[in-house]
Amino acid sequence: MTAGSSKDPIDVVEIEQPSQATTKLPNVHETEVTPLLGQIAAPQNETTKNNGRCQMSSRAILIIMGILILIIQCADQFSEAPLTRIFESIYCYQYWEHEDPTKILIPRTAIGPGALGGVEEQWCKVAEVQGKVAMLKGTQQFLDCIPSLILSIPIGILADRWGRRPIMVIGLCGFPLRLGWQLFVCWFWQNFNLRVSWFSALYALILGGSPVISAVAFVVVSDVTNQESRSAVFLRIYSANLTSNLVCPPLVAWIMTRNPLVAVFIGIGCFCIGVPLSLLIPETLGYQQLVKPNEERSDEAESTSTPKNQVKSFLKQCYKPLVGSTKYFLHDKRVVLLVITFVPIMLT
Repeated sequence: MTAGSSKDPIDVVEIEQPSQATTKLPNVHETEVTPLLGQIAAPQNETTKNNGRCQMSSRAILIIMGILILIIQCADQFSEAPLTRIFESIYCYQYWEHEDPTKILIPRTAIGPGALGGVEEQWCKVAEVQGKVAMLKGTQQFLDCIPSLILSIPIGILADRWGRRPIMVIGLCGFPLRLGWQLFVCWFWQNFNLRVSWFSALYALILGGSPVISAVAFVVVSDVTNQESRSAVFLRIYSANLTSNLVCPPLVAWIMTRNPLVAVFIGIGCFCIGVPLSLLIPETLGYQQLVKPNEERSDEAESTSTPKNQVKSFLKQCYKPLVGSTKYFLHDKRVVLLVITFVPIMLT
Protein backbone atom coordinates (compact mmCIF):
# COMPACT_ATOMS: atom_id res chain seq x y z
CA MET A 1 0.00 0.00 0.00
CA THR A 2 1.10 3.36 -0.74
CA ALA A 3 1.10 6.15 1.79
CA GLY A 4 -1.61 8.01 -0.03
CA SER A 5 -4.05 5.16 0.15
CA SER A 6 -4.44 5.51 3.90
CA LYS A 7 -6.01 9.02 3.70
CA ASP A 8 -9.79 9.56 3.41
CA PRO A 9 -10.95 10.88 0.09
CA ILE A 10 -11.97 14.56 0.06
CA ASP A 11 -15.33 15.35 -1.48
CA VAL A 12 -15.16 18.41 -3.66
CA VAL A 13 -18.43 20.30 -3.71
CA GLU A 14 -18.99 22.71 -6.52
CA ILE A 15 -20.54 26.01 -5.37
CA GLU A 16 -23.10 27.22 -7.76
CA GLN A 17 -22.43 30.76 -8.86
CA PRO A 18 -25.43 33.02 -9.30
CA SER A 19 -26.35 33.48 -12.86
CA GLN A 20 -25.88 36.81 -14.52
CA ALA A 21 -29.59 37.20 -15.01
CA THR A 22 -30.35 37.04 -11.27
CA THR A 23 -27.82 39.70 -10.18
CA LYS A 24 -28.60 43.17 -11.31
CA LEU A 25 -25.98 45.32 -9.67
CA PRO A 26 -25.77 48.95 -10.65
CA ASN A 27 -22.85 49.94 -12.76
CA VAL A 28 -21.23 52.29 -10.22
CA HIS A 29 -17.64 53.44 -10.27
CA GLU A 30 -16.52 52.96 -6.67
CA THR A 31 -13.72 54.96 -5.09
CA GLU A 32 -12.28 55.35 -1.60
CA VAL A 33 -14.90 58.00 -0.72
CA THR A 34 -17.93 56.14 -2.08
CA PRO A 35 -20.46 55.59 0.77
CA LEU A 36 -21.34 52.00 1.58
CA LEU A 37 -25.06 52.75 1.71
CA GLY A 38 -26.45 54.76 -1.15
CA GLN A 39 -29.16 57.34 -0.76
CA ILE A 40 -32.66 56.05 -1.00
CA ALA A 41 -34.62 57.85 -3.66
CA ALA A 42 -37.79 59.53 -2.50
CA PRO A 43 -41.01 57.96 -3.72
CA GLN A 44 -42.49 59.54 -6.77
CA ASN A 45 -45.80 60.14 -5.03
CA GLU A 46 -44.08 62.15 -2.27
CA THR A 47 -42.27 64.33 -4.79
CA THR A 48 -45.50 64.94 -6.61
CA LYS A 49 -47.18 65.81 -3.35
CA ASN A 50 -44.55 68.42 -2.49
CA ASN A 51 -44.34 69.94 -5.94
CA GLY A 52 -47.83 69.28 -7.26
CA ARG A 53 -49.29 72.39 -5.69
CA CYS A 54 -47.35 74.65 -8.07
CA GLN A 55 -47.37 73.11 -11.53
CA MET A 56 -47.99 76.50 -13.16
CA SER A 57 -45.13 78.77 -14.15
CA SER A 58 -44.60 82.08 -12.42
CA ARG A 59 -45.24 83.98 -15.66
CA ALA A 60 -48.67 82.36 -16.05
CA ILE A 61 -49.55 83.11 -12.43
CA LEU A 62 -48.57 86.76 -12.84
CA ILE A 63 -50.64 87.06 -16.02
CA ILE A 64 -53.71 85.64 -14.27
CA MET A 65 -53.14 87.90 -11.27
CA GLY A 66 -52.89 90.95 -13.52
CA ILE A 67 -56.14 90.05 -15.29
CA LEU A 68 -57.83 89.35 -11.94
CA ILE A 69 -56.78 92.70 -10.48
CA LEU A 70 -57.92 94.47 -13.64
CA ILE A 71 -61.37 92.82 -13.48
CA ILE A 72 -61.82 93.54 -9.77
CA GLN A 73 -60.82 97.18 -10.21
CA CYS A 74 -63.17 97.53 -13.16
CA ALA A 75 -65.97 96.07 -11.04
CA ASP A 76 -65.25 98.66 -8.36
CA GLN A 77 -65.24 101.47 -10.93
CA PHE A 78 -68.51 100.29 -12.44
CA SER A 79 -70.28 100.14 -9.08
CA GLU A 80 -68.95 103.01 -6.94
CA ALA A 81 -70.17 106.13 -8.79
CA PRO A 82 -73.49 104.67 -10.06
CA LEU A 83 -74.37 103.43 -6.58
CA THR A 84 -73.69 106.90 -5.15
CA ARG A 85 -75.94 108.39 -7.82
CA ILE A 86 -78.73 105.97 -6.84
CA PHE A 87 -78.38 106.92 -3.16
CA GLU A 88 -78.57 110.56 -4.15
CA SER A 89 -81.67 109.97 -6.26
CA ILE A 90 -83.49 108.22 -3.41
CA TYR A 91 -82.64 110.89 -0.83
CA CYS A 92 -83.54 113.60 -3.33
CA TYR A 93 -86.94 112.07 -4.02
CA GLN A 94 -87.69 111.66 -0.31
CA TYR A 95 -86.59 115.23 0.45
CA TRP A 96 -88.63 116.99 -2.24
CA GLU A 97 -91.60 114.75 -1.60
CA HIS A 98 -91.97 116.49 1.77
CA GLU A 99 -90.52 119.93 0.98
CA ASP A 100 -91.96 120.69 -2.47
CA PRO A 101 -94.06 117.94 -4.12
CA THR A 102 -94.27 120.01 -7.31
CA LYS A 103 -90.73 118.94 -8.20
CA ILE A 104 -91.76 115.27 -8.23
CA LEU A 105 -92.01 114.05 -11.83
CA ILE A 106 -93.20 110.48 -11.18
CA PRO A 107 -95.56 109.55 -8.33
CA ARG A 108 -94.45 107.05 -5.71
CA THR A 109 -96.81 104.39 -7.02
CA ALA A 110 -95.20 104.50 -10.48
CA ILE A 111 -91.56 105.18 -9.59
CA GLY A 112 -89.08 102.40 -10.30
CA PRO A 113 -86.04 101.03 -8.45
CA GLY A 114 -83.70 103.65 -7.07
CA ALA A 115 -86.23 106.47 -7.61
CA LEU A 116 -84.40 107.23 -10.86
CA GLY A 117 -86.04 109.96 -12.91
CA GLY A 118 -88.35 110.99 -10.08
CA VAL A 119 -86.70 114.41 -9.67
CA GLU A 120 -84.50 116.46 -11.95
CA GLU A 121 -80.84 115.88 -11.06
CA GLN A 122 -80.18 119.59 -10.67
CA TRP A 123 -82.47 119.67 -7.62
CA CYS A 124 -80.48 116.87 -5.98
CA LYS A 125 -77.42 119.05 -5.36
CA VAL A 126 -78.88 120.87 -2.37
CA ALA A 127 -76.99 120.69 0.93
CA GLU A 128 -79.65 118.61 2.69
CA VAL A 129 -79.45 115.81 0.14
CA GLN A 130 -75.66 115.87 -0.24
CA GLY A 131 -75.22 115.82 3.52
CA LYS A 132 -77.26 112.63 3.84
CA VAL A 133 -75.33 110.99 1.02
CA ALA A 134 -71.99 111.96 2.59
CA MET A 135 -73.10 110.62 5.98
CA LEU A 136 -74.25 107.35 4.41
CA LYS A 137 -71.01 106.84 2.49
CA GLY A 138 -68.74 107.92 5.33
CA THR A 139 -70.36 105.61 7.84
CA GLN A 140 -70.19 102.78 5.33
CA GLN A 141 -66.44 103.26 4.90
CA PHE A 142 -65.97 103.35 8.67
CA LEU A 143 -67.89 100.11 9.16
CA ASP A 144 -66.01 98.42 6.33
CA CYS A 145 -62.68 99.13 8.05
CA ILE A 146 -63.61 97.47 11.36
CA PRO A 147 -63.48 93.82 10.15
CA SER A 148 -60.23 94.52 8.30
CA LEU A 149 -58.58 95.88 11.45
CA ILE A 150 -59.77 92.94 13.54
CA LEU A 151 -59.05 90.13 11.07
CA SER A 152 -55.89 91.29 9.30
CA ILE A 153 -53.35 89.58 11.59
CA PRO A 154 -55.30 86.32 12.15
CA ILE A 155 -55.96 85.96 8.43
CA GLY A 156 -52.29 86.61 7.71
CA ILE A 157 -51.41 83.73 10.02
CA LEU A 158 -53.99 81.51 8.33
CA ALA A 159 -52.54 82.41 4.94
CA ASP A 160 -49.12 81.24 6.12
CA ARG A 161 -50.57 78.06 7.60
CA TRP A 162 -53.31 76.98 5.17
CA GLY A 163 -52.19 78.79 2.04
CA ARG A 164 -53.02 81.92 0.05
CA ARG A 165 -55.40 80.33 -2.45
CA PRO A 166 -58.34 79.49 -0.12
CA ILE A 167 -58.09 82.87 1.60
CA MET A 168 -58.24 84.76 -1.68
CA VAL A 169 -61.00 82.67 -3.25
CA ILE A 170 -63.30 82.82 -0.21
CA GLY A 171 -62.58 86.52 0.30
CA LEU A 172 -63.50 87.36 -3.29
CA CYS A 173 -66.89 85.72 -2.75
CA GLY A 174 -67.76 88.53 -0.33
CA PHE A 175 -67.45 91.28 -2.97
CA PRO A 176 -70.53 90.42 -5.09
CA LEU A 177 -72.50 89.63 -1.93
CA ARG A 178 -71.72 93.04 -0.46
CA LEU A 179 -72.63 94.92 -3.63
CA GLY A 180 -75.70 92.74 -4.16
CA TRP A 181 -77.05 93.64 -0.72
CA GLN A 182 -76.64 97.37 -1.35
CA LEU A 183 -78.39 97.02 -4.70
CA PHE A 184 -81.19 95.05 -3.02
CA VAL A 185 -81.79 97.89 -0.54
CA CYS A 186 -81.83 100.46 -3.35
CA TRP A 187 -84.18 98.32 -5.43
CA PHE A 188 -86.74 98.16 -2.59
CA TRP A 189 -86.05 101.65 -1.25
CA GLN A 190 -89.71 102.22 -0.47
CA ASN A 191 -89.63 99.34 2.04
CA PHE A 192 -86.15 99.82 3.54
CA ASN A 193 -84.26 102.71 5.03
CA LEU A 194 -81.02 103.28 3.14
CA ARG A 195 -79.11 102.86 6.40
CA VAL A 196 -79.91 99.16 6.16
CA SER A 197 -77.21 99.07 3.48
CA TRP A 198 -74.67 99.46 6.29
CA PHE A 199 -75.17 95.76 7.03
CA SER A 200 -73.14 95.08 3.90
CA ALA A 201 -70.10 95.62 6.13
CA LEU A 202 -70.86 92.22 7.66
CA TYR A 203 -69.71 90.61 4.42
CA ALA A 204 -66.23 91.94 5.24
CA LEU A 205 -66.21 89.33 8.01
CA ILE A 206 -65.59 86.86 5.18
CA LEU A 207 -61.81 86.97 5.58
CA GLY A 208 -61.34 90.68 6.12
CA GLY A 209 -62.78 92.40 3.09
CA SER A 210 -61.00 94.38 0.41
CA PRO A 211 -57.82 95.53 2.27
CA VAL A 212 -56.94 92.03 3.47
CA ILE A 213 -57.66 90.38 0.11
CA SER A 214 -55.54 93.01 -1.64
CA ALA A 215 -52.66 92.23 0.72
CA VAL A 216 -53.02 88.49 0.06
CA ALA A 217 -52.99 89.13 -3.69
CA PHE A 218 -49.69 90.99 -3.43
CA VAL A 219 -48.32 88.19 -1.24
CA VAL A 220 -49.12 85.77 -4.07
CA VAL A 221 -47.18 87.98 -6.47
CA SER A 222 -44.30 88.11 -4.00
CA ASP A 223 -44.28 84.31 -3.65
CA VAL A 224 -43.66 83.66 -7.34
CA THR A 225 -41.05 86.38 -7.95
CA ASN A 226 -37.46 86.71 -6.84
CA GLN A 227 -36.00 89.69 -5.07
CA GLU A 228 -34.34 91.14 -8.16
CA SER A 229 -37.49 91.37 -10.30
CA ARG A 230 -40.08 91.93 -7.57
CA SER A 231 -40.21 95.72 -7.79
CA ALA A 232 -40.65 95.64 -11.57
CA VAL A 233 -43.40 93.03 -11.29
CA PHE A 234 -45.25 95.10 -8.68
CA LEU A 235 -45.17 98.11 -11.00
CA ARG A 236 -46.58 96.01 -13.84
CA ILE A 237 -49.35 94.70 -11.60
CA TYR A 238 -50.11 98.23 -10.45
CA SER A 239 -50.42 99.28 -14.08
CA ALA A 240 -53.52 97.07 -14.26
CA ASN A 241 -55.06 99.27 -11.59
CA LEU A 242 -54.14 102.41 -13.52
CA THR A 243 -55.59 100.92 -16.69
CA SER A 244 -58.97 100.45 -15.03
CA ASN A 245 -58.85 104.02 -13.68
CA LEU A 246 -58.14 105.29 -17.19
CA VAL A 247 -60.63 103.25 -19.21
CA CYS A 248 -63.59 102.69 -16.91
CA PRO A 249 -64.67 106.22 -15.79
CA PRO A 250 -65.62 107.48 -19.29
CA LEU A 251 -67.45 104.24 -20.01
CA VAL A 252 -69.26 104.35 -16.66
CA ALA A 253 -70.23 107.99 -17.22
CA TRP A 254 -71.73 107.10 -20.59
CA ILE A 255 -73.70 104.19 -19.09
CA MET A 256 -74.95 106.38 -16.23
CA THR A 257 -76.57 108.75 -18.69
CA ARG A 258 -78.79 105.82 -19.70
CA ASN A 259 -79.34 104.00 -16.41
CA PRO A 260 -77.02 103.74 -13.37
CA LEU A 261 -78.52 100.36 -12.48
CA VAL A 262 -76.97 98.86 -15.62
CA ALA A 263 -73.51 99.91 -14.47
CA VAL A 264 -74.07 98.36 -11.04
CA PHE A 265 -75.15 95.07 -12.61
CA ILE A 266 -72.00 95.11 -14.75
CA GLY A 267 -69.96 95.62 -11.59
CA ILE A 268 -71.61 92.62 -9.92
CA GLY A 269 -70.93 90.56 -13.04
CA CYS A 270 -67.24 91.50 -12.99
CA PHE A 271 -66.99 90.50 -9.32
CA CYS A 272 -68.61 87.17 -10.14
CA ILE A 273 -66.13 86.59 -12.98
CA GLY A 274 -63.25 87.20 -10.59
CA VAL A 275 -64.21 84.30 -8.30
CA PRO A 276 -63.79 81.44 -10.84
CA LEU A 277 -60.77 83.21 -12.32
CA SER A 278 -59.06 83.07 -8.92
CA LEU A 279 -59.53 79.29 -8.91
CA LEU A 280 -57.03 79.06 -11.77
CA ILE A 281 -54.25 80.34 -9.51
CA PRO A 282 -52.43 77.46 -7.78
CA GLU A 283 -51.27 77.50 -4.20
CA THR A 284 -48.11 79.64 -3.97
CA LEU A 285 -47.19 78.96 -0.35
CA GLY A 286 -43.67 77.52 -0.50
CA TYR A 287 -43.37 78.17 -4.24
CA GLN A 288 -39.67 79.08 -4.00
CA GLN A 289 -38.58 76.31 -1.66
CA LEU A 290 -39.36 72.72 -0.75
CA VAL A 291 -40.53 71.61 2.65
CA LYS A 292 -37.55 71.16 4.95
CA PRO A 293 -37.28 68.09 7.19
CA ASN A 294 -37.05 70.10 10.40
CA GLU A 295 -40.17 72.03 9.40
CA GLU A 296 -41.97 68.73 8.88
CA ARG A 297 -40.93 67.57 12.33
CA SER A 298 -42.09 70.82 13.88
CA ASP A 299 -45.45 70.46 12.16
CA GLU A 300 -45.77 66.92 13.48
CA ALA A 301 -44.92 68.05 17.00
CA GLU A 302 -47.43 70.87 16.75
CA SER A 303 -50.15 68.53 15.54
CA THR A 304 -49.62 66.28 18.58
CA SER A 305 -49.80 69.17 21.05
CA THR A 306 -52.81 69.74 23.23
CA PRO A 307 -55.57 72.20 22.26
CA LYS A 308 -54.51 74.46 25.12
CA ASN A 309 -50.98 74.73 23.76
CA GLN A 310 -52.33 75.34 20.27
CA VAL A 311 -54.40 78.28 21.56
CA LYS A 312 -51.35 79.73 23.32
CA SER A 313 -49.26 79.31 20.19
CA PHE A 314 -51.93 81.01 18.08
CA LEU A 315 -52.17 83.98 20.48
CA LYS A 316 -48.40 84.26 20.56
CA GLN A 317 -48.28 84.30 16.77
CA CYS A 318 -50.88 87.09 16.78
CA TYR A 319 -48.97 89.10 19.39
CA LYS A 320 -45.45 88.89 18.02
CA PRO A 321 -46.17 90.33 14.52
CA LEU A 322 -48.18 93.16 16.10
CA VAL A 323 -45.34 94.13 18.44
CA GLY A 324 -42.72 93.69 15.74
CA SER A 325 -44.57 95.82 13.20
CA THR A 326 -45.24 98.53 15.80
CA LYS A 327 -41.57 98.69 16.80
CA TYR A 328 -40.54 98.93 13.17
CA PHE A 329 -43.14 101.62 12.58
CA LEU A 330 -41.96 103.75 15.51
CA HIS A 331 -38.26 103.13 14.92
CA ASP A 332 -38.05 105.17 11.73
CA LYS A 333 -39.54 108.65 11.98
CA ARG A 334 -39.71 108.93 8.20
CA VAL A 335 -42.26 106.11 8.09
CA VAL A 336 -44.41 107.90 10.69
CA LEU A 337 -44.31 111.14 8.70
CA LEU A 338 -45.12 109.29 5.51
CA VAL A 339 -48.18 107.64 7.05
CA ILE A 340 -49.42 110.97 8.42
CA THR A 341 -49.55 112.37 4.89
CA PHE A 342 -52.24 109.82 4.00
CA VAL A 343 -54.64 111.18 6.64
CA PRO A 344 -55.71 114.33 4.71
CA ILE A 345 -55.90 112.28 1.53
CA MET A 346 -58.38 109.90 3.16
CA LEU A 347 -60.36 112.82 4.61
CA THR A 348 -60.75 114.42 1.21
